[in-house]
Amino acid sequence: MSDNKDLAITGIGSVPKLKGAANYHDWRWQIEMVLRAKDMWHVVSGEDARPEGVLAASAWNKTASQALAIVVLTCESRIQTHIKTLRDPAAVLAKLDATFQPKGLAHIIRLRKEYHQFGARVNCDDIEDHISGLCVIADKRAAVGDAVAESDLVLTLLGSLPAAYDTLVTAIDQQREGIPDLEWVRVKILEEQSRQKTRIISENVVGDTAMLAHSPRQPWTNTRPNNSPNNNRKDERVTDPDMKCTWCGRTNHWASACRIIKSTLDKLEPIKTHPEDRPERAAYAFNTTATW
Repeated sequence: MSDNKDLAITGIGSVPKLKGAANYHDWRWQIEMVLRAKDMWHVVSGEDARPEGVLAASAWNKTASQALAIVVLTCESRIQTHIKTLRDPAAVLAKLDATFQPKGLAHIIRLRKEYHQFGARVNCDDIEDHISGLCVIADKRAAVGDAVAESDLVLTLLGSLPAAYDTLVTAIDQQREGIPDLEWVRVKILEEQSRQKTRIISENVVGDTAMLAHSPRQPWTNTRPNNSPNNNRKDERVTDPDMKCTWCGRTNHWASACRIIKSTLDKLEPIKTHPEDRPERAAYAFNTTATW
C-alpha cells in the first residue's frame, strides 16, 4: 500500500515495476519518457554534469534526488537491493543496464536468434501483435549496438506473413519500386487484416442464413417453463403471430392444441370404435386435427 502511495506522489503510477530482464526493455523506455516529461533526463543520461556554482549545484542536486527516487521506486524490492548504495541516478541506470541489458557477444547472438525465430512465425494468430513483437526485438538489438536496418525489418516482416497475405505482398511489389518504408507496410498489412476479418464474418453470416433457410421447421410450443427458484407462477406464454388455429380462427396456437376443440370433445358422448358411429361434430373435429 505504501508503494502505491509513493508512486502516486511522484506521478509514475502507470509505469510497471522493473522485475528483471523480462520487462527491462519496456521499463527503461517508460522511465526515460517520465524523466523527460519532468525535465530530469538530462541529469540521468549524463548530458549535464554537476555544475560548480553553489546555487546551480543545489538545483542540480535536487533534480538528481528526485530522478533517483523515481527510478528506485519503479523497481521491485529484490531489484532495489542491488542499487541501495548508489545515490547518483546516472550510476543507478548504468548498473541496471549492465545487469539486465548486457552488450556482450552472447547477448547479441541470443537476440539475433530470437529475431529470426520470431520472423519465421508464419501462423501467428494476430498480425498486429506479430508486427509489434518483431519491432520490439529490433529495438532490443538496437539498444545493445546491433541495430536492424529498416529494409531488413520490412523484408523479414513481409516474409513472415501467412499465406493468406501473399496477394498483398505481390501488390506491394507492383505498387512500389524498391523496399517501402516500415510504417507504410504496417498500414497496408493492417488494412488487409481488416478486410479478411470482414470477409470471414460475411461468409459466416451467409452460411448461417442458408442453413436456417433449408432446415426443417421445429415444432412450436406456445408455453415456456418457469424455471424460477420459487416456481409459484404458471409457465409463461410465448406469442407467435404466425400461428393461427383453423378451427377457432384465433392466433398463438395450432388446431391440434385448440382448447375449444378439447372442450367440445369433452362434452360429447364417449368416442366409439368405428368412425361411422362417432357424433358428427366429433368426427369433424378429429378430421381437422388429423389433416393439419
